[in-house]
Formats: sequence, C-alpha cells, structure tokens
Amino acid sequence: MEEQEYKKFLSHLFNEGVSVRQHRHRHFHEEDDFYYRLHEMIHAMPVINYINRYCRELDDSGIYRTFTLGKLRSTVTAVEQGIAFHNRVAREGGYLSVVDDNFEEIVDGIKSEHLPSEDFLLLRELGSKDPDQEMAAIIYLLKSRKMKYVNYTQEVRISRQLEQLQERLSKDRDLFQEIKEGENNNIKPPKRPGRRWFKALGHICRGAAISVANIALASELLPLPVSPETKTWGSIVSVTTGIGDILNGIGELRNE
Repeated sequence: MEEQEYKKFLSHLFNEGVSVRQHRHRHFHEEDDFYYRLHEMIHAMPVINYINRYCRELDDSGIYRTFTLGKLRSTVTAVEQGIAFHNRVAREGGYLSVVDDNFEEIVDGIKSEHLPSEDFLLLRELGSKDPDQEMAAIIYLLKSRKMKYVNYTQEVRISRQLEQLQERLSKDRDLFQEIKEGENNNIKPPKRPGRRWFKALGHICRGAAISVANIALASELLPLPVSPETKTWGSIVSVTTGIGDILNGIGELRNE
C-alpha cells in the first residue's frame, strides 16, 4: 500500500470509528486519571526491567532474593489497574473496535516514523536505554507475529483477549499474597512466577502505557503541543503498536 493511501485509510478509520466517540467520552476522564495511570506504570517498570536484565538464575531465585512479595504484588497491581484503565478508555474512544476490525491492515503499514516523538520520550521514561532501537524491535515483533495474532483472533477478538488479560492479572496479583501466606504458615505455597512471566509483564506494561498516552494526546487530555497527525490518524498507529506489544505479552503468558 502506498504511503499516502495508507494515511488516507487511517484518516478514514479515525473519522468513522474514533472521532465521534472520542468527543462523546472525553469528559468522562480527567487529565489526572491519565497522569496517575501513566505514573503508576512508569514506576512499575524499574522492577520489571531489573528482573529481566539482571535476575538470570535458572531457578529464578534472584527475583525473590531481590524483591519482597509485597513489592512484586504492588508492581502487578499497577499493571493490572493500568490494563483495566486502558481497556476502558480504548473501548470508549472507539479504538478497540477499529483495531478489532482492521488489525492486519493497520499493522501492515506501520513504520517508526509514523509515531510521535512523545512515544520515544515515554519509552525512555519506561527505562529504555535506546528508544529508537526498542521501538523498532516492538514493530518488528508485531509484524513478524502478525498472522499468528490474526489467526487467533478468528476465535477470540483482540478486545476479548484484553479483557481476559485483565482477569488473569487480577488472579496473578492475588497469587503473590497466597505465596506469602503459605510461606508464613509453613504451607506449601503455589509455584512462584519466573522470568518469562515478568518478561510478559514488561510487554504488557509498556504497551498499555504507549496506548494510554496516545489516547490522551489525541483527546487533548494531556497539555502537550502535538502535531495534527498525533491527534488524528497517528493515534491509531500508536494505539495499535501499544496493543501489539500487549499481545506480545499475552503470547508470552500462554507459553510460560
């Protein structure tokens, strides 16, 4: 698809699927809601990044020597609540319907240059050492796994997968409390999540943050000067990229 055709296609999706609903729902959320959820996800990422970069013992013992169960539970809670908020604003804003119906076509044309500079600044806040490289990796993984996700959506739509993820993270959050109670009472605790689980959590947290930030920018709920593209068709690219990273995390959870 030619570049200009792709942008016109995205503009059509935005005008038909997002614009009207976006203005209808924008007053249901305050700027503080977006700031708070983004702040919580940004502050969850150092724990997740540390585990993925440095806790490399085969038995995952380094994770539980470094962090208390309470800290891990609060980290999961931040991501779980971030996903819940993301799912709500993405649904109300019309983005989930657009992605459900046009995922393959949107992903086909995504390029790093379509994304606003704010996305790369956000990646740095999330702990990226090289945001340009990391964004390229996110897009590469999304495109290379696109057909796997498309085939899976024949059974479970993306919006439903995100709802199921929210339910899964709620159970996983409580799992850390069960582990703690079991250890305190000398009862055999449930199996502790390992590095692959935290790798999945990293994809989920990062993807939700990217998507939420761009919904806020497009809705003018964050007081930042952004381009007209970021407020319109560019937001569909960014939100789809964020959701794609969440799907990468869901895939990791299925294979853990």
